[in-house]
Amino acid sequence: MNRGLTWPARLISGGFALAVLLTPSALTGSERLYLALLPAFALHALARGCGVPRAGWAGIGAGAAVIAALELSGEFRRGEGVCAFLFVGAVALIGGAAWRAWARLWNALLPSGARTGGWQILQAVAFLALLSPYLLATGNVHRPKRANRETPRQHGMTAENVAVCAADGLRLRGWFIACPGSDVAVLLCHGLGANRSELLPVARFLHEEGFHVCLPDLRGHGDSGGHTVSFGRREARDVAAWAAYLAGRPEVRHILGYAFSMGGSALLHAVPDLPRIEGVVVDSTFADFGQVARAHVRTLLGALGPPLVTLAEPFFRLEVGVTTRGIRPAARVAALSPRPLLIIHGTADGLVPHSQSRALFQAAREPKALWLVEGAGHVETFACAGAEYRARVTRFLRGCVRQGGDRGTRAGTAMLQGHPIAPPL
Repeated sequence: MNRGLTWPARLISGGFALAVLLTPSALTGSERLYLALLPAFALHALARGCGVPRAGWAGIGAGAAVIAALELSGEFRRGEGVCAFLFVGAVALIGGAAWRAWARLWNALLPSGARTGGWQILQAVAFLALLSPYLLATGNVHRPKRANRETPRQHGMTAENVAVCAADGLRLRGWFIACPGSDVAVLLCHGLGANRSELLPVARFLHEEGFHVCLPDLRGHGDSGGHTVSFGRREARDVAAWAAYLAGRPEVRHILGYAFSMGGSALLHAVPDLPRIEGVVVDSTFADFGQVARAHVRTLLGALGPPLVTLAEPFFRLEVGVTTRGIRPAARVAALSPRPLLIIHGTADGLVPHSQSRALFQAAREPKALWLVEGAGHVETFACAGAEYRARVTRFLRGCVRQGGDRGTRAGTAMLQGHPIAPPL
């Protein structure tokens, strides 16, 4: 007999609904879908008076364990466990619906005698092959947000907690670390999967060298809104919002950009349209995200990798508005000139090969410099080069600021003196 849901199921369903209601309003379409689908399914079952099968209770129990593990780990922001559970549950529902449709199509195409044994295995393998492009795209675009585990005060600095809104309405959070007597601010952007607290050692050396530092969480990271990353494309809106914020501060006369990995992609996509930013440093940044994505999947899956990324492109476009090949900082970097550009990369970077920085260097116009740090891995150049890194970056940033607005090639060449430029390929 169908006795309906028991009170624990009612409690869980209500909790899901409450989590969706409390989610910030500036969400993309896919974020709303993923956060709402599982609660809507649960409430639908409640309204129909359906019971929960044992497999359902097992899934709920496993999900509760995942939530508890993420919430208690301290690695992720509070609430990320619930978001992860809702996301995985929604993907499972989508996958289940797709499987039922695929099974009906499979059975309609094959005779009844070919629906057992090896044919069922082939059916499952074919389904996973068709579903994997969707899983690849959505799993890389939606990620849990890591918590900011350190504060400027722990590094001997005093910071203002600041919030701004991007042009699309997403609320962004960051720190402004003032340096008395300075009129130069550095906008310092982190990479994929990181947050502002992880760049506090870099912010400290900039502050000690006499710069104001603006340290934001990009969208989908840290304490900023959203759960979707676009590898620099939409994050460029965040750079524009923070540049406008700095331009409105009376103590800031000059703004410089400095970013790592994906943050460099955001910076290079944005800066050509932001004349107030007078110079740029990018570290461990890619030139063409499509190339990097295909190389990574090829490493995991061999020759099947690049075709899989190609099949995932429509899902990626649905999520972020462009394909992976549409995220090309190299296509934007030339427009940065005549503002100076310093490109830094480690020769042992196994995530983004230093050939990507060489491609950026070739696409850029003067004044520009490329510094390859021998033996440094991804975003490890600061740790590996130590005092030399600090001296080179400080010299470059100070040289970018010119009284009277002299930022031509001659001035740029002078400010890059002493920086070894790796020969182009």
